[in-house]
Order: sequence, then structure tokens, then C-alpha cells
Amino acid sequence: MEAKYGADTLISWPLGADAEGTQNLIRAVHDTKGAIAYAESGQAHRASLSYALIENRSGKFVKPEPEGVQAAATSTDWAQTTDFFASLTDRDGGAAYPISTAVFAIVQVSGRSEHRYRRVHDLFRLAFAQGAGDAAALGYVPLPKTLVDQVEQYWARQEPVGN
Repeated sequence: MEAKYGADTLISWPLGADAEGTQNLIRAVHDTKGAIAYAESGQAHRASLSYALIENRSGKFVKPEPEGVQAAATSTDWAQTTDFFASLTDRDGGAAYPISTAVFAIVQVSGRSEHRYRRVHDLFRLAFAQGAGDAAALGYVPLPKTLVDQVEQYWARQEPVGN
């Protein structure tokens, strides 16, 4: 299909309508009988949209729920990644949601003072320690505790590069 239609953030399909921006996409799906779309699950849940169960690598059909994303995250060998970069798509495990993804924060280190470097880490530590409920309320899946521990150990091994 990619050879026929290409690969991009917006593909001209031979049938249907397009919508630019997530809010417009959600609105169009909500207002169009039989419409389907790929959207972030928290937004789909907040808009009370129906969703599909997706078959994962293990042959199980799973819902787009936090448990499936957590299963995808915990099935990843984070120690074998570079700077915790890994795809959560199509992970092993019967509970893993196959089209999970992670959101990464990229923080500039060079040219920053050690104090500023530490303050950024403090912000993320606070989010990990106290923000799980807020993230879940917005439809995001907090990192598993074991992964948070790995991230914090990684930070402890890093040397700040400052002025």
C-alpha cells in the first residue's frame, strides 16, 4: 500500500475526507457515521468515540487501554537502548497494545549550567513522583515504576556538560 499511496503525515486517499489537526479529526469522526481514524486514545476516550480492538503479535485482540501500553513498555529491554529510545510498536506479550508509542522529551545539555541541568531533572522527578494521576486523567499512561527507576539511575550516571 505504501508504494501506491506513499508515506507522509497526510496521504491523499482515493476515498473519504481529510481533516487537519487532531481536534478537527476527532470532530470529523464523531460527526461522520462509519468514519474511522487513528487518533491518540486519550482524546478518543474524552470525545466518547468508539474504538477497535487490534490484534497484537501474540494473536490477541486488545483494547487501547493503559494496561496494554504498560505491557508494551515493560516488554521492552530498555537497558539495550540508547538514551531510552525504543519503539513500543508490535511488542511481544499477550496484553501488549500493538500500536503503542512513547513520548520523549529532548533536553539540551551542552551550554547549560549544572544547576539548570539539575533543575530540569528535578522537574521530571516531580512529574514521575506526583504526576501519574494527572497524566492518567488526560489519557496518558505513566511510566512503570521499574522504568522510572532505570531512568533515574541513568541520570545519576550522566555528567552534566555546562559552561
